[in-house]
Amino acid sequence: MRNTNLLDADDLKPHKVVAVRLKKLRADREESIFKAAIGAKISPATLKVLESGEKDYRIVTLYKICQYYNVDPCDLLREACKEIES
Repeated sequence: MRNTNLLDADDLKPHKVVAVRLKKLRADREESIFKAAIGAKISPATLKVLESGEKDYRIVTLYKICQYYNVDPCDLLREACKEIES
């Protein structure tokens, strides 16, 4: 069963599912967008756009963010796929 607390039915595009996960990773660390972006070596504007789901991500950028959060990008994408399929 899909977790309705995370997504609405209209938000099941892969980049939007990943956006929710990225935002949660940052929130769990209680970090600002600025601090997380600098740590991931990307611009705060880029992280903000990715977390909002406004744009699709580049795989290189996703890897940088995952490396900063110490999360395996494959696990993040696998979780996103499970969310979409359920």
